[in-house]
Amino acid sequence: MPSATSADALSAALTAAVEAAQAQDLQAYDAALARLSLSDAPRVSSVAGALVRALLERRHPGGLTGEDVGDVLRQAAGSAGWLADLDPDVLLVVVTGALGLLDVDDQPAFLTPAAVLRHAPVLLASLLDDPASGPQPVDPWLRTALAELRRAETVELP
Repeated sequence: MPSATSADALSAALTAAVEAAQAQDLQAYDAALARLSLSDAPRVSSVAGALVRALLERRHPGGLTGEDVGDVLRQAAGSAGWLADLDPDVLLVVVTGALGLLDVDDQPAFLTPAAVLRHAPVLLASLLDDPASGPQPVDPWLRTALAELRRAETVELP
C-alpha cells in the first residue's frame, strides 16, 4: 500500500492542477502537472477515475446517456480555451476510462499517460463547476476518492 506521504503528494498536486484549471492559469497548471507526474501513474489514474465517476453520478443521478456525455465533453472543451493543446478525443477517453468502458489493451495510439494526465484535471474542473453556485472545491471529493482507494487496497481477495 502506498505511503501517506505519497498519497498526500498526489492529493496536493491533483488539487493544485484542478484549481489551476478552474482559474485557467496555464503556468500554475503546468507546474501542478509536473508535480503530479512524479506520483504513481496507475494510482493517479485510479484517483482521477474515481473523481470523474463520482462527479458524473452527482450530475446525472438517474444515469448517463450518450447525450449527457456529449454535454459533459462540450462543457469541458468550451471551458478550456486557455489550454491550446486540449484534445476532445482525449477527454472522451478520460470519461470512458473512468466509466470502465475502455479496453486497456485497445487504447488509441494518441492516448499516452501524459495526455490523460494533461486532460483529466480540465475535465474535473469542468465537472466541479456547478451551474447554480459556481466552481466547487475538489478537496471533499478527493478525500472520499482516496479513502475508497485505500479501502479497496486493504481488502484481500479470498
